Amino acid sequence: MLKLLCLFLFANFYSPLISAQTFDLSDQKASNTLQLEFEREGERNVVQLYNGEMPLKRYENLLESQHTLDSNLVHLVGGGVALEINSEGSRRKYHVIVPIDVSGGALYTDCAFKSVYDAVDQSRLVGTLCKKTPLEKFVVDETVNDVGLVSFVDDSTSQVTRTNGCTQAKSLKFAHHSIFLCSRNDPESGSRSIHITDAEGKSLISLVGFDFIPGPGDRFALVANAEANAIVFRGRLSCLARSKSKGEPQKGHSLIGGKYRFSYSISVEDPCLEGAYTYSNASAAMRLNGSNSGHETYLLETDKGANVTGLFILKALKPKLIGEWVSVPPKAPLTVD
Repeated sequence: MLKLLCLFLFANFYSPLISAQTFDLSDQKASNTLQLEFEREGERNVVQLYNGEMPLKRYENLLESQHTLDSNLVHLVGGGVALEINSEGSRRKYHVIVPIDVSGGALYTDCAFKSVYDAVDQSRLVGTLCKKTPLEKFVVDETVNDVGLVSFVDDSTSQVTRTNGCTQAKSLKFAHHSIFLCSRNDPESGSRSIHITDAEGKSLISLVGFDFIPGPGDRFALVANAEANAIVFRGRLSCLARSKSKGEPQKGHSLIGGKYRFSYSISVEDPCLEGAYTYSNASAAMRLNGSNSGHETYLLETDKGANVTGLFILKALKPKLIGEWVSVPPKAPLTVD
């Protein structure tokens, strides 16, 4: 109790970065859960790693609060924790999400997902910088650069941009697909939408409120904030196309938010998954498709028009779905169990 009271007082009187929140990290290899907490040490904001009540390690390199650069810990939808880094200069505004991973008690970062807005060119740059780094050696300001970035280019002639009424339309070629960025008003607003088509121009998915971040191969991430949480949805373009799965579907029932009961059928052909689900009081089925990445399963929920209406980030598929669901556009996540 005394420890929580001290954290609360620091949070309110010393720095906006100080928080009484505890961030859990599930260590699959060691089969236990570690905790990260903010603490105050002199004039520094530090992060302390705990195993229960036992302090394990202190990190002085994670929290920044400068005029043009700040960083903070945020919860990840689906479980886990990430560093959120924001930097705003006279020309460019950087938003970077860096998930923190743990294995055998060792914490590290693997990839930084970067989205940049250039106010002079009115351009959007995105990219993934992957380099496995022990957490104690991570340098916050080294993520604020052009490494790994690619730019959307002006594109007002495509059928996708014309039919969606874009006032500002840009596109990006990636892994034999076209990614269209559509803004109807302010390009920095949450109303901008993403449209993905295959090599033949067939529309695969559309969604609002997320940044599309290309990665290695055909991997990508959909990144956004949902209240006090960060969303990093990982996917593969090759898993977006409709196909007839040959695998035996897994069928079952789960709840969203503890009250929305649904039935589902999901077939797995690693790394891709495809299926559908239906709410108990609805007749129309929603399509599901996605992929496995690490210990998580990522599923897109789409309607008949290929519009994404929700995202599942799951820790388990059997004996039932367990994880979190978030709506599109993003709002606070709901549990799935």
